[in-house]
Amino acid sequence: MMKKLILTFLFVSIITGVYAQSGAALVEIATDSGKIVVKLYDQTPLHKKNFLKIIKEGYYNKAVFHRVIKDFMVQGGESSDPKAAAKYPNLIPAEIIDTIYNKRGVLCAARTADQVNPERKSSPVQFYIVQGKKFSNGQLNSVENTINSANFNLFAFKLLRQISDSIKKVLPTTADSVIQRVTFERAKKTYRPYVMTDKQREIYTTIGGAPHLDGQYTVFGEVVEGMDVVDKLAAVEVGQGSRPVKELKMKIKIIN
Repeated sequence: MMKKLILTFLFVSIITGVYAQSGAALVEIATDSGKIVVKLYDQTPLHKKNFLKIIKEGYYNKAVFHRVIKDFMVQGGESSDPKAAAKYPNLIPAEIIDTIYNKRGVLCAARTADQVNPERKSSPVQFYIVQGKKFSNGQLNSVENTINSANFNLFAFKLLRQISDSIKKVLPTTADSVIQRVTFERAKKTYRPYVMTDKQREIYTTIGGAPHLDGQYTVFGEVVEGMDVVDKLAAVEVGQGSRPVKELKMKIKIIN
């Protein structure tokens, strides 16, 4: 027993020491199923700063994992105190990086849909950890098409706002249907299709993840210890809205 405790201590010390030297921030998410250690990325400084700030203020000590979908993700950050989230009204500007993917184990910021949030800004408090699954190349082709559909719609929507404003200034009586047709034709000619890289395909066919989220949400960290705990959380019984039947409490602290 003593030998096991010593080995565990040495492992944690080594992990913490390595990331301390690199300047990375480590946080620990404690649950009834065990502990998850997450490294926060320096490439997403706004999300890193916000997450650390909210942890220090103790918000997550009254929060739960409120949405769980097996083979996809576990989402947390909903507080048992209904007034708590109101203290953080400001969305976080998106920090979506093309080379950071939604592979198994990454920490991502939740957000509202493109229709009401075309800038894809992040929730200041809600996050999810990808459990994911492995995909075949054929399945990834379908995912690629789905992403292109979402990206094209968003591209056309933003273009519509620009063209509509410009035309209305010169020809205020122009019919909306005409503006929409002009926008659609221009969008078809100028939209650059999304194509998965060889690296992405390698990750999703070997490690797994949630490829349909690439380019859609900000990824700002990854699990370095405790993916078995994420798997346990993802396997719990859920009810309406993918909400766990038994409350999944959490406590988060900074360990480096």
